[in-house]
Amino acid sequence: MKSKNRVKYLNQLKELFAPDKYILDDVTLLFNSKRLEYNQIVGIHIRHGDYRTFKGGKYFYQLNEYKKIMKQIISMFKSDPKIGFFIACNENINYIKFNEFDFFYIENPNSLKDLMGLSLCDYIIGPPSSYSAWASLYTHTPLYFVEDVKSEISKDKFIHIEDIWFLK
Repeated sequence: MKSKNRVKYLNQLKELFAPDKYILDDVTLLFNSKRLEYNQIVGIHIRHGDYRTFKGGKYFYQLNEYKKIMKQIISMFKSDPKIGFFIACNENINYIKFNEFDFFYIENPNSLKDLMGLSLCDYIIGPPSSYSAWASLYTHTPLYFVEDVKSEISKDKFIHIEDIWFLK
């Protein structure tokens, strides 16, 4: 049975956990400029660090695996050639590996800026993580949890996290 009581205070929670205005303004400015270049922005949440060992590394994916996912996304949006990727990672990575894609990231990132960046995307993709889930929840952005890098991604596999977290 669905319960609206579970979402009764969702807006208050979002306000309570909202970042400082200067952080949000900084990230929003970047995304507003990227919206002039791209019709769709897909957030790629690369979870490294603790995911090397979390659940035996089950959701730790190599950069080449993320590239395969990004190629699937391009195919998924093949009718729209202006797809940009926002890459957020909790480690320093070699962004040159993604040069075949139109992508961007936040210079001098921190976890809050990356989180807000993901929330400003049109779609979010990443391993199962409350970090990606919160970004999805914050702006009602469709989310796809990569539980198996070999699975095909399609638009109908994206979820709204509040449908899982709050309305069951």
